[in-house]
Amino acid sequence: MALFATLTSALTGLLLLFDTTASTVATRAVAGLTSQSVQTTSTGTPFRGRLLNAARLPEASPDYKLQFYSRKNGFTFATTELVAGIQGVAAAMTHQFPGTGPLVLGSLSRKRGGDIPLSRSHNSGRDLDIAFYMETHDGEPVDSRYHNFLDDGRSQQRPRSFRFDRRRNWALCRALLEEPSLRIQWLILQPALEELLVAYAREQREPPELIERFQQVTDLPGYAGRHD
Repeated sequence: MALFATLTSALTGLLLLFDTTASTVATRAVAGLTSQSVQTTSTGTPFRGRLLNAARLPEASPDYKLQFYSRKNGFTFATTELVAGIQGVAAAMTHQFPGTGPLVLGSLSRKRGGDIPLSRSHNSGRDLDIAFYMETHDGEPVDSRYHNFLDDGRSQQRPRSFRFDRRRNWALCRALLEEPSLRIQWLILQPALEELLVAYAREQREPPELIERFQQVTDLPGYAGRHD
């Protein structure tokens, strides 16, 4: 899943796209970085943009795990708001689902922005890759293994063993939409998985306005590829 999460070829999940206006300036104290406020300037778009005074997402956390590819290549920078926001979301997921494994994150941006391999976006510190949560067919949570998912939610790699975890993935989307640090423009995922999450949210009698907001931000832009 991507917060305008865009996915690399090595990461399967959700793409989160956050505040993609032409230019944004964010000032915020970020946990794990400094006690002082850091001003980040993000210019352009996620596809052609730059970063100044980027915030770095700390690599060590009990609440999330950064993909090795992103850590190795230094794709761990973003605006201060995105860094603070994803830390808040990851902490909320740990609190709600203790002992079920950390949130798995992929690429953010380079320290000064610009292109990164295997992706059209991640240029300006305003998008992030997030791996989907998985479970067994008995409903036992398992750590993300970067699987693709079929339209019915079964793992494409191991359809008899694993499936898309509707409960945790919906909770993640809700946490993202409710996190005050984030102004989300798109959550990019495959339409069939969006339908699974909407059906689950309705089963749980979630607020109609929350479901409507989720449907608005998952309405795929024309350039979005499969995120399954």
